[in-house]
Amino acid sequence: MADLAARFMMSERNLMRLSKMAFGIPLHAQVIKIRMYYGVKYLLTTNKSVHEIAGLVGYKDPHYFSSAFKKCFGVSPKFLIQG
Repeated sequence: MADLAARFMMSERNLMRLSKMAFGIPLHAQVIKIRMYYGVKYLLTTNKSVHEIAGLVGYKDPHYFSSAFKKCFGVSPKFLIQG
């Protein structure tokens, strides 16, 4: 978050406060939400594996991506590939 705050020339605290006002949720939750929706997009529009998509949306560990995906949408990413 420090890099992002520096990019906008503000303190981390102000960045967090303003993002909460703008999105209605904490900044880290907004980042996860965006990553998950890009994950869905890639799963539905490409032939890439879950492992590849995890990397594309910013997760180093594909198992962690799968867990976060299931927590967000209620199904595993493999469900979208098979369905």
